[in-house]
This record gives sequence, structure tokens and C-alpha cells, in this order.
Amino acid sequence: MQKRELQNGEVSYRVQVRLKGHPIKRTIFKRLTDAEKRAQSTEAAMRE
Repeated sequence: MQKRELQNGEVSYRVQVRLKGHPIKRTIFKRLTDAEKRAQSTEAAMRE
């Protein structure tokens, strides 16, 4: 997960999930909690 701060002061969080044999999934969120939840759920879905 990567924290990104824009010039206007807004903060966003970029989630990148990579697992061998699967395409890379990237998404951007404004809230850290949303980013963490999506990272966990995406990784779990990829493992199934």
C-alpha cells in the first residue's frame, strides 16, 4: 500500500495486489480503512 499526497494537500492510498499466476490489481482510495479492506478481500479472492 502506498500513501500519496497531492499538491493540494489531499491524501490517497494506492493498493497493489500481486500474486504469482494472477494479473496485478491496482486501486486508489481516499480512506486508509477502505484500502486495507480491499487489499485483504482481493488477496483472499485471488488465493481461492
